[in-house]
Amino acid sequence: MITDGSEFDSSVRPCIDKLASDTARDSRRAMASSITNLQQVACSFDNPSRSLHQIMINLLEDNEVETRRIATSQFKEFCLVSPQSILLTVLLPQLREHLFVEQEESVRAELVRCAVALLPSIRREDSLPLVQHILSFLNDSIAQSKQYVFQHFSELVALMPTNEVQLTLLPSLLRLWQDKNWRVRLGVVQSVPCLYPSLPESCVRDVVLPANLAWLRDPSWYVRECACRSLARLLRVFPSLCKEVLNGVGQKAAAAAAAAVAGQSQVPNATSSTPAASGAGASNSTLTLNNSTTNTTPAGNPTSLSGQSQSIADANNPSNPNSVTGLTNSSFSVNASNSALNSINALTAQAAAGGLKALATDSNYHLRQIYITAVQTIWGPGIPDESPYSATGENPDMGICLPGVRNAYNAVSSKPTGPVSVPECCQPPPQLPGTHLSACASQLLRLAADDVVANVRICSVQALQLVSGGLDKKFIQKEVVPVLKKISESDSDADVRFYALESMTVFGSV
Repeated sequence: MITDGSEFDSSVRPCIDKLASDTARDSRRAMASSITNLQQVACSFDNPSRSLHQIMINLLEDNEVETRRIATSQFKEFCLVSPQSILLTVLLPQLREHLFVEQEESVRAELVRCAVALLPSIRREDSLPLVQHILSFLNDSIAQSKQYVFQHFSELVALMPTNEVQLTLLPSLLRLWQDKNWRVRLGVVQSVPCLYPSLPESCVRDVVLPANLAWLRDPSWYVRECACRSLARLLRVFPSLCKEVLNGVGQKAAAAAAAAVAGQSQVPNATSSTPAASGAGASNSTLTLNNSTTNTTPAGNPTSLSGQSQSIADANNPSNPNSVTGLTNSSFSVNASNSALNSINALTAQAAAGGLKALATDSNYHLRQIYITAVQTIWGPGIPDESPYSATGENPDMGICLPGVRNAYNAVSSKPTGPVSVPECCQPPPQLPGTHLSACASQLLRLAADDVVANVRICSVQALQLVSGGLDKKFIQKEVVPVLKKISESDSDADVRFYALESMTVFGSV
C-alpha cells in the first residue's frame, strides 16, 4: 500500500508511463481500463502535478479505436476524481474538442454519453458551454450527430435557459423535420414535448400544434405513431387547444404556421394552391403532393416502387406500415430544395387547417389508422411512455408494441366498469371535455361499421375499448352496443367479428 507521494513518484509513476506508451494495444487497453483508479491514487497526495490527465488525453487520441472507446468510457469517473483545476482548465476543454474531432461513431457516442452524465456533477456555469456544444450538433450536416442530441435531450434541455428554448432551440428542432433521415425526424417528434413546460400557449398554438398535426402524415410509420403520443402530451399541458387539435386552426393561420415551421418569411405559392380542407376533400390534395409512391423502410432508405400494379398493391397492403401518401421520403433532405419546401409547407398548411378529424375520412387507410391511434392515445387510460431513443439504432423495442400500450389494453380488459387507473409505463391522459370524446367515438363507430379495410375496422373496435372509461353510459347503450352487436353478427371478416365480440364484453357490463 502506497502511503507517500514520493514513493508513488519513484516506483509507480514510471510503470504507468511505460504501460501508457507500450506498443502492444492490449497493454494500452489495460491502462485505459485502470486509469480512473490510478488517477484516484495519484491525486490522493494533494499534489495536482501528479495528475495522470496527460496520459488520459493520449489514450483518447490513441490510433486504436477500442482503446479510445475504453478510455472514453472511463472519462466521467476520471474527471470526478481529478482536481477541480485540472477538470475545468484541461479535461472539459479536451472533452469539447474530442466531441468535435472524433470520427469513429462508437467512440463519439460514448463521448456524448460521458459528457451528459458529467453535467450534473459540475457547476451550471461550467456546464453551459458543454451543453451548447452538444446542442450545436443539431446544425450538423451528418444525421448521426443530430441523433446524439436526441438520445440525451431531456437532460440537456433541463440545463438550458428558458428564453433560449423558445428563441433558438425550438426553431432548430422544427426545421429538422425536413431531414431525409427518418430517425432524425423521429428524434424531433420525440423531443419537442420536453419543451412544453417552457413554452407559452400562444407559441404552441401558432407554431408547435400545426407542426404536430403535420407529423401525423410523415412517410415513416414510427414517426406517425410517435406524433400521436406527442399530440396527447401537448393536450395534457395545454388542454384548451383541444378544439384546434380536432378541427384545425383555420386556413389563414395554417398558412402562416407552415411558413414558420419551415423557417421562411412567407408562404410559397404551393401552399395557397393547395386547398386547406377537411374530410374527403383533404385526401385529394394530399395525394397530389407527390405522384410517385415511395416506401420508407426502417433503415430510412427510400425504395421507389416500379409498376402500377405494385403501387396499387402497396397502397392496399395492411402489412406495410411505412407507405403513406402525401409527403414521401424524397420530399425531405438535409438542404431542402424549393420544391421540397413547398411540399412540406403545403402539407403543414393542409394538416393544420384540417385538424385531426380530416384524417378520419382520408382516402389513405394508413392515415385513418393514425386518426384511430391518436384518439385512443388522447382519451385512453394513459399516454404510453416512449422507448429510449438510440442514436446508434440499437433499440430492441423499436417496431414492437410499447409496454404502455399493452398495459392499457390489459387495464381496460381487467376492469371494464368505469374509469381505470393509469397503467404502468404510462403518463396520465389529458383532462378534456367529454363532448369532444363523444364526437370522436361516433367517428370510430362509423369506421368500425363502414370502412372498407378490415384492419381499420379492427383498430376502431379496439380503440373503443380503450376510450370506454370516458364515455357516458347513455351513449354506450344507445350508440356503441348496437353497432358492436351488428358488427359481431354481420361483418364479412372473421377477425373483425371476433374483436367486436371482445369489445362487447367490455361494454356489456357498463
